[in-house]
Amino acid sequence: METIGGLTLVPQRDDLSTGGRRYSRLMTRLPLTPGQITELISNVALFIEEQRRAHAPASRPLSNSERASLAVHFPGDVLDRVRLARVRYLQNPPFYAELERMGFQNLPQFRRMAAVTFVNVIVAQDEFTSSLLFHELVHVVQYRQLGVQKFAELYVRGFLETGEYLSIPLERVAYHLEGLFRLRPDLAIEVEKQATSF
Repeated sequence: METIGGLTLVPQRDDLSTGGRRYSRLMTRLPLTPGQITELISNVALFIEEQRRAHAPASRPLSNSERASLAVHFPGDVLDRVRLARVRYLQNPPFYAELERMGFQNLPQFRRMAAVTFVNVIVAQDEFTSSLLFHELVHVVQYRQLGVQKFAELYVRGFLETGEYLSIPLERVAYHLEGLFRLRPDLAIEVEKQATSF
């Protein structure tokens, strides 16, 4: 195992094309200054707000059937506020290019995501299934409890600390609660109490 430019290269298996060793790049911690981290958090918060404004005009409220399947888990005012928008493809944020130049190799790729939540606007490139809506509504609750700036900070710091999208605490909670929902969609889950319990 060796480290180059903040990235740990891990030998995986024999591969003749690279002299008998193949490496996979894993992010440990790239050397970002506190100022760079603050700027990144600001960029993420700005992107969230811009995307919310951009997609809100073409969005729709939850249908009666969507609302009925989620009403046991979320308060009425959350369900009233949420808006849904469909797009052909989700696009990565414009600041990804700079992060990739800095050496980030494993940024969450938006084109691989079913949906992304921007405050109260859920933008999806996949169908709105009940489990997808549940997961994204957990993020709506997180935004409501934390505010955009704190949500962005926790998301960025969570990614920088873990190096993995699925290990970001905000995502871990959303996936955990979604898993409970998939097991028993009829059983009330106290999302508001658990959305930021990490």
